[in-house]
Amino acid sequence: MNTIFNDNTYFENLQNFNYLLKRIAKAEAVIKHLAFRGVPEGSVMFNNSRRRHVSKGGTCREYVYTNVYLYIGGVKYYISKKVRYLVRNDGRDLNDYSNPANHLFLLTRFWMRRMAREIIRSCSACAKGLAKLLNAIKSREIPRINYEEYKYEICENFAISEENQQLAHQIDDFFDLPLHKQLNLLDLRPTMDCDDNMIFDRQFGEKLEETVISNRQKKRPQRLLCKFRGSKISENMKSNVAQTAECSDLPANVDLRNVFDNSIINDFGEQVRSKNEVIALRCAHDCGLCYELEPYYPGADMRADIGVRVRGHKIFVEFAGWRDNPKYEERLREKIEYAHEHNLSLVIIDMTAYPGKDGKNCMKMNYIIICRIFLYIQLGLIREGIFLPY
Repeated sequence: MNTIFNDNTYFENLQNFNYLLKRIAKAEAVIKHLAFRGVPEGSVMFNNSRRRHVSKGGTCREYVYTNVYLYIGGVKYYISKKVRYLVRNDGRDLNDYSNPANHLFLLTRFWMRRMAREIIRSCSACAKGLAKLLNAIKSREIPRINYEEYKYEICENFAISEENQQLAHQIDDFFDLPLHKQLNLLDLRPTMDCDDNMIFDRQFGEKLEETVISNRQKKRPQRLLCKFRGSKISENMKSNVAQTAECSDLPANVDLRNVFDNSIINDFGEQVRSKNEVIALRCAHDCGLCYELEPYYPGADMRADIGVRVRGHKIFVEFAGWRDNPKYEERLREKIEYAHEHNLSLVIIDMTAYPGKDGKNCMKMNYIIICRIFLYIQLGLIREGIFLPY
């Protein structure tokens, strides 16, 4: 019996392990995106030259000048202040390093690649240590973690995820920025710390999004702030419903909640259709999982909520939030039967608000249990079945 196994400690370290592997997958995706956009192989070098200056009084002082070079194909390209650099991308090939006017643009692109490689180096060292720790404190039921297999699996899941597409859009928007804004977004320091290096994390994405919006001079419509008192609120709501129904040829007493399709954009930029999906995907992100959003079942027009690759096997996951509705339950049963007939792995997380003792629907979901379900799926301990996060 393993007396040092602690459930909470193990899964907390597993979440940290997944987070490190996800950062590695994101950094490797950045390198691939740069190569796809034709950025040549090269690096940024710093040369600290020393010079002595003798004043008229005879005093001698030594100064250190830091010069930046581009190192491409064994050749140094000095970034001179005398060269007239382009202000922004004007349509020409900025990856042509033979043109000195492109060197500052290449500096930002080489630095992105260098920071990505630094993330891979530092996070790999931490992740390998965590893998050994997890194998040392695991229970008998939990399989051993093979670092290379887990890393390959998370990188494959990240490649087909929405986050990878958003990362590609962020890089394209970054390349369209003026040169001075590109240089301001990147922290050009010779030494870097993994904890401070947030260039490809959410903070960089939010900062980049704000810069892109201000650069394009997008004007948002001003919000009209209206204050109502008493029954004026219901009167205005009724008039708005009547106006909407009149414009859309619908009766005035129609319930508009059943007319429109649900669409929610979460804080990761993913488009989901219910609050249960928002909650479940938040748990998946907090666990460090990478997944495919709304994949099709093979050979059918039905979609699952997410798809995860585990040990080379794809697992479909459904977030069932309306099982007390007959039509919804019938559709869910069709998916279960289809998955059983075609030997597909289907995991259902039942997030339905069932009636309590007083007959009213009550929601009592547990965040930790939802996270554990995702981690069990990743470990391969759950392949199919219906699970309640209560």
